[in-house]
Amino acid sequence: MATLSTRGKSRFIQFTFREQRQTLSLGRVDRKRAEAIRLHIESILSSKALAQPVPFDTAKWVKDIGGKLHARMADIGLVEPRHNGTGKLDEAIDAYIENRRDLKESSRIKFRQAKRVLCDWFGSTKNIQSITRNGAVEWQQQLSKRFATATVSARVKDAKTIFGYFVRMGMIESNPFSALKAGSQVNDSRLQYIPASDVELLTEHCSVECYKRIILLARLGGLRIPSESNMLRWKDVDFDRDRMRITSPKTEHHAGKDHRWMAIVPALRTKLEAWKKADESRGEVEFVARTTAFGRMRKVLINAINTSGLKPWPRLFQNLRASCQTDLLVKIPLPIACKMIGNSATIASKHYVVPADHFYQLLGGRTLTSAALGAATGIQNVSEKLGTDVKPEAHSGRDIADETAESADFEMGDKGLEPLTPSV
Repeated sequence: MATLSTRGKSRFIQFTFREQRQTLSLGRVDRKRAEAIRLHIESILSSKALAQPVPFDTAKWVKDIGGKLHARMADIGLVEPRHNGTGKLDEAIDAYIENRRDLKESSRIKFRQAKRVLCDWFGSTKNIQSITRNGAVEWQQQLSKRFATATVSARVKDAKTIFGYFVRMGMIESNPFSALKAGSQVNDSRLQYIPASDVELLTEHCSVECYKRIILLARLGGLRIPSESNMLRWKDVDFDRDRMRITSPKTEHHAGKDHRWMAIVPALRTKLEAWKKADESRGEVEFVARTTAFGRMRKVLINAINTSGLKPWPRLFQNLRASCQTDLLVKIPLPIACKMIGNSATIASKHYVVPADHFYQLLGGRTLTSAALGAATGIQNVSEKLGTDVKPEAHSGRDIADETAESADFEMGDKGLEPLTPSV
């Protein structure tokens, strides 16, 4: 709530922002204009609180207001600072990344990759005002000769976002990338099912204990690596209720979507119990598997795969997570699996669910032993869970769905992997 006050002949707007009381000086303006500004300030505050884009009329007002008022608002953090419209391409993109305070580090890396391919083609010193629609088309065409369709699609979307920001900041008149069709980011050739037994084998050849845990958390627990694995604490692991609370930095900007609950499958429970006992003996009772050396972990994982005699697969960590969601579908319906993994049915169908061999075998009428199915999925690792064999039959997942409904805070939105909402 913003309030309007008068001191002498000057008017001020006071409001609370980032838990601090702020005062915006308007100078000598009439009350009608000051009231209009106050309403726009309230609109910006509301949009920031809900992580939503500001209404069109407020965005247009921000673009058109004078430099002094805009600078005062930028100092407070209500809007992004304006930049010289004659900026060089590399400097302008660097400023965009720096000013996007809402971005996670992974998103910053993504935009730096977009910067690299833009500067490679147009040149680092290219004036952003001189980039034309034809130039944007040529840039996309040359990307298509170098990269996969999904990669080109991602870079085109990033370029649209960056130059859309330049338009909103008044740095350029129009977005030269707006008419480009990004194409599909679905690449089935990079989607691969990784059996839990393979992961168990490669962890035996992994030399770093923390990395072993992270790999297994991704494959058996469906955690995002490293953002969610780094946040997992022992207090989040509820053995009595067969679940663990996953803090999700990726989706925390969505109201009520800062965490989710994931089931602890038998294979993972065995690992967690052993890890906790080992940690307690060393006096380490907070984090389950935390690392700051993620870049090195990738190299260690590839070496472990090669040493164990396995063949490296694409999307090293995401395919582990995707395989976990595929396994969940053996026992529970897709909507519940999506809530546990933290994505939507649409995203799961496009980028996660893999028609693994055991699905074909079940539908083909074969009988799988629980030991064989457990080796593949990690869900059933003792014969008592399902009896001596598994036959092709429907499973409603009713028991798990009913238990899930009893947990009031078990909630995950339908857009778990949507990009962050742009700010003013």
